[in-house]
Amino acid sequence: MNSDSRAYLFLHIAVFLWGVTAILGKLITYNEYILVWYRTALVSLSFLLLSKTHKGLKQVTWQQAIKIGGAGVIVAIHWIFFYGAIKYANVSIALSLMATVALMVSFIEPFITKRKFRIYEAMLGIAVIPGIYLIFYFSDTSYLVGIIMALLSAFFAALFTSLNKKFIDYAEPFSFSFLQILGAFIFLSVWLPVYLRYFPNAMYIGSHLDYTYLLILAIFCTTIPYILYVIALKKLDAFTTSLANNLEPVYGIILAWLIFQENKEMDNRFYIGTLIILLTIFLQPILKKRFAK
Repeated sequence: MNSDSRAYLFLHIAVFLWGVTAILGKLITYNEYILVWYRTALVSLSFLLLSKTHKGLKQVTWQQAIKIGGAGVIVAIHWIFFYGAIKYANVSIALSLMATVALMVSFIEPFITKRKFRIYEAMLGIAVIPGIYLIFYFSDTSYLVGIIMALLSAFFAALFTSLNKKFIDYAEPFSFSFLQILGAFIFLSVWLPVYLRYFPNAMYIGSHLDYTYLLILAIFCTTIPYILYVIALKKLDAFTTSLANNLEPVYGIILAWLIFQENKEMDNRFYIGTLIILLTIFLQPILKKRFAK
């Protein structure tokens, strides 16, 4: 296997493992805040154990570290809404609406990075609206909170993605990720006493399965896929990686159907709506490449 084929394999393994995070979010019995608190703690620790993280930290100023950590606060909010969407709706709905992140980035990024607004991205953004409407229309009232949380999660994911493009040169990838996740963990820890005051039963001793799933979520579905993704980025072009990233909700939805039989809960309107969203997402990198020419 040559280096390009290996990079392509690593990329798809990483994207698949990211798709598994939604499955684990449903299996873990902790609510979304405590789940994300545990995840950020374990991921921060795992990155801290990597020698590349320590080497990169020496080149980061305090001002840069604070900005990166500040973006981590948005990551924490994104994850809370994401896992909340899974618990208040289901994996399929959460992932289908999370697929709108790339389109939200096309509207948010120009304001943050001051890049030129692209007309074709606005057209794709309009094209995705019928898909979102169909998912809303299919869902009963019990899914409404989950749907709103999924859209908020997509918005905050688009926001921190745009901020990352502004701050990414402050540190090498491993140190950058560590500081961002550490910022998320510190933010959640500061607010944890306030949260537990209103939800005192949220922090309980989980089962052995809960802790096993949390370790898998942190190590095998966060740290390891990120390392594989960084390795792949060194060999593959942006078009290939962006196209592969769009498979994450596809992998997650298929796994949800196989493991939880969520397909039995859905009707044709959900499938049509999801298909519209996914088609626009896959069209984006293709149109971007064509318009660039």
